[in-house]
Amino acid sequence: MRMNLARYSKETLFSASAVLFMGACVPEEPWTRERQIQVTEFNIAARPEVVRTAAERAVRELDPRSTSFDYAPNGFRAARQYMSYMVVAAMQGTYIYDVEVRPAGAGSTVTTKIYADGSAITAAGVTPTGSSMWQGVDAYQLLHDRIRYHAGVIPDWVTCQEAATRYNTRGAIEPMCLGTTARKPRQ
Repeated sequence: MRMNLARYSKETLFSASAVLFMGACVPEEPWTRERQIQVTEFNIAARPEVVRTAAERAVRELDPRSTSFDYAPNGFRAARQYMSYMVVAAMQGTYIYDVEVRPAGAGSTVTTKIYADGSAITAAGVTPTGSSMWQGVDAYQLLHDRIRYHAGVIPDWVTCQEAATRYNTRGAIEPMCLGTTARKPRQ
């Protein structure tokens, strides 16, 4: 009975983690070089130093206590730890945010890449859930809008709840919302 329960728990957790964690790794359309550029890159009418500061703030506010930064001349790489509990299991891992800002005319070109690495934890043990580039468009849209907000380009800071309506999301915004402490900044 105990072995069956452990096997059942592991299978249930794997199915749940596949839906929750890896759901965004299956894109709505094929992830090609062109699609990746379209999703991860955008132009913004602000100076690169303003955009780098805005991008850092947009990532740091997700959870300042568990996010660490490694800076480069044109951007940064940040790592944010997360943990999520389910009825019979838990998930833990790291989201990596790579941000590069380049001058482009009177503004900047921003390239953001999000990576997810995690493990599922059950009574049966620890199971890796994946380590790959996030391919859910909605998480990038939310990150880009928060960068635009902090750069002073758009007036609205988008909440995770608002993102579902604004982007008609499939729910693939975990890197921006799962286990975060980000709240709408005071005006």
